[in-house]
Amino acid sequence: TANFGDIKAGKTALADWLLKSSLQGKFIDYKATFEHVNSLGKPELSLIKDVEIHELIHTVQVTHENPDQLPDFLVNETFDAQFTPDILYFSSGGTAPVNAVKNATFDSAPSLSDLDVVISAQAQAGWTYFRLPEPSNSQLDLVRLERADGSLVSMENIWTTDRTFPATGRPTYENILHFLDFTTAGPTTYRAFYQPGGPSISQILPVSPDPIGTLVNSVTLDFTKPISAKSFDFQDLTLTRDGRTILLTSGVTIQTLSPTRYQISGLAPFTQLDGAYALSVHAAGILDTIGKAGFGMAVEQWSKAPGGAVDATAPQVLDVVDLLSDPRNQPVSSLVVRFSEALDLSSFTWQDINLSRDGGPNLANSSIQISFSSDNAYQVSGLAALTAADGSYLFTVNSPGVRDLVGNSGVGSQSESWLMDTIAPASPSELVVAGLAASSLGLESVPASAVFTALSASGQLRINTLTPTISGQLEEAGLKVFFLNSLTGQTLGQATVTGQSFSGTITLPGPGAFSLDIAVDDAAGNRSLRPLSLFADVTRPVVTGFGNLLPQNARPVDAIDVTFSEPIDLASFSAADLSLTRNGAPLTLPPGLTIEPVAGTSATYRLSGLQSVTAAPGLYSLRIDVTGINDLADNSGLEGATTSFTITAPPSPGVTLAQSGGTTLVAEGGSTDSYTLTLQTQPTAEVRISLSTSGGQLTLNRSELLFTPDNWNTPQSVVVSAVDDVLTEGN
Repeated sequence: TANFGDIKAGKTALADWLLKSSLQGKFIDYKATFEHVNSLGKPELSLIKDVEIHELIHTVQVTHENPDQLPDFLVNETFDAQFTPDILYFSSGGTAPVNAVKNATFDSAPSLSDLDVVISAQAQAGWTYFRLPEPSNSQLDLVRLERADGSLVSMENIWTTDRTFPATGRPTYENILHFLDFTTAGPTTYRAFYQPGGPSISQILPVSPDPIGTLVNSVTLDFTKPISAKSFDFQDLTLTRDGRTILLTSGVTIQTLSPTRYQISGLAPFTQLDGAYALSVHAAGILDTIGKAGFGMAVEQWSKAPGGAVDATAPQVLDVVDLLSDPRNQPVSSLVVRFSEALDLSSFTWQDINLSRDGGPNLANSSIQISFSSDNAYQVSGLAALTAADGSYLFTVNSPGVRDLVGNSGVGSQSESWLMDTIAPASPSELVVAGLAASSLGLESVPASAVFTALSASGQLRINTLTPTISGQLEEAGLKVFFLNSLTGQTLGQATVTGQSFSGTITLPGPGAFSLDIAVDDAAGNRSLRPLSLFADVTRPVVTGFGNLLPQNARPVDAIDVTFSEPIDLASFSAADLSLTRNGAPLTLPPGLTIEPVAGTSATYRLSGLQSVTAAPGLYSLRIDVTGINDLADNSGLEGATTSFTITAPPSPGVTLAQSGGTTLVAEGGSTDSYTLTLQTQPTAEVRISLSTSGGQLTLNRSELLFTPDNWNTPQSVVVSAVDDVLTEGN
């Protein structure tokens, strides 16, 4: 993952990395994703539109119109079996085509006596990629590439490879020189300058004292660069006494002290006699880690004489360096042991070590490796598999089997102990989330502290503060408690732990949902997590409207709906928060008044049982004091709200007749007409209305209407028709 930070307008950001793989092969599939995150740490609509992937052959540094000091990219865009680069992508934008030259030649291979080579090729105009066998076969280091005019090709644009991957099949092992340059058309020459690239010997540590009165068993030397240890053995050594060569055998061994420092051991059988000794180390047969042969040699001389100094001081183990973490939850992979003087590394083996768990048997075995760490300090490695189980460990180094460079046996022992513990502590229990003082929020009606247990619709714990205090209990003492952002892992704060109790205050970024983890760490670094989801609600509820109520009511009002800006704690809403007046005079609310949520709504509540106090005609006002009502996060209401309605006097009993079209006109043989009847008030029993005509000129479709207490105000229709007789009478 690469984090580019903030990229300014018109600017370029670059991330590059090298991937070292233990497998040899070709990558055949590539994927890349991107995410734009705003300053609050949340993904937004991205300013990045897409991602393109190109097969990079090499990064280069070229001169172009908008130089930005960033690497440019030599890319293989069009497939070919040899994966030849064909386009140059500039870091600041834009591209250029690249020509390939694969038939360049050189005059002769370089050598230690002739370190320059002339490379010739036929080039085209423009950016040109050159590929040819590496003239020194990678045995020397190319340090400079000059054009014919004496100017230099940037070393950023020159590289070598030691194998070539064809489109199919196994790789071809060959040393190839690659470079990129801007050329003109025609014959082109370059002069390549080399220097020896393999290792040489920087020093042989002197034998001390000199002259010496005892044999010399070990000598230490340093190389100029890391070498391949298997390329260095006794055949690269020459030992003489008084000018005569002493034939060495495989009993002379080489131990690696560091990638560049080595110890020659096993010289004791060859340095027992008095005389003038000279030990020569020849680097020509020694290779570095990439196979380049060494050069040069170094010589150490000393004398052994009867009057020479004698080192009779036994090496003493001084210390096993303390571990940084104890107790711990990771195996100990290695320990450093300090001695009073340098050792013959071949004498310090796993058999000089005792490793026990919980007082049990010695766990040390041949999987333990010992290497040189620094002057008089040695690293004991390979302990991880032996120290993975939980328990109390004791590591002891016993010196009697260890020898110094002149063969003195060691004395004393030193130990290091530690506790291995991989069991995570139990999650915290008895969690309490409490709000801080109301004054810190400017909410005057919120209690100074409270415990919030109400859950939001999505399961979060509702709180009414942005700085909640979280406390709880732990199953053991000596633990640490941290509060983490579940999304980012960022530490929000550390709790104070007293015994097995903890308490701490965190600051939330703002209102709304927030997920955190309560992390409990023991002394060994084991961690348990308990998730806690909060919903910070610091908004005070208000009444947003009244419902189920007409401004004019002919009958008493029994129920009124009240809608709040958010759900409320119904237990905090009672008749004490209500006041009702008629024509300005206060009324006593009935004891049977109920307040219940309205089904299908989230924040609407119905006040029922008002019928007995709203029977008399008049102007009624209902006021709700919201300051005593709390939301689900315990925020008290912000202000009151009032609604008014009128109860009108009941009408007098009677019948209402409504003519269709305002008149009732009929004609013989023509159209009919109608009217409707309703009662003016609700009756307490059935009401029958008889219908009749006079004069014999009209007929009705019914002779009686029946009204009940249920249909008293539902219009009933009567149809009127004219009698069609022999007389013409008009309407």
